[in-house]
Amino acid sequence: MRNDYAKVKESLEAFVVLYEPVLKTEILDNDKKLLVEAVLFFAKETLKHVRNAENAEKHDRPKEEIDNIYKKCEYCMLAVTAINNSL
Repeated sequence: MRNDYAKVKESLEAFVVLYEPVLKTEILDNDKKLLVEAVLFFAKETLKHVRNAENAEKHDRPKEEIDNIYKKCEYCMLAVTAINNSL
């Protein structure tokens, strides 16, 4: 899965680019706005965890630490996917 994180980063960055302008408009009702905010939150968290994992690998952190960071990344990706599918 680690080899796919470049693709993950691209798709999550696309979510951020797509949804941030939508939030600034008044076209969403409260329920949809909450869901879009949640997608953005978890997309940004995933990107943060990917960067942390990349840095941990660069600095030769323990394998267990790196695996835990990637696990957090996967949890966030699940949340992004589930919430986005409900939109």
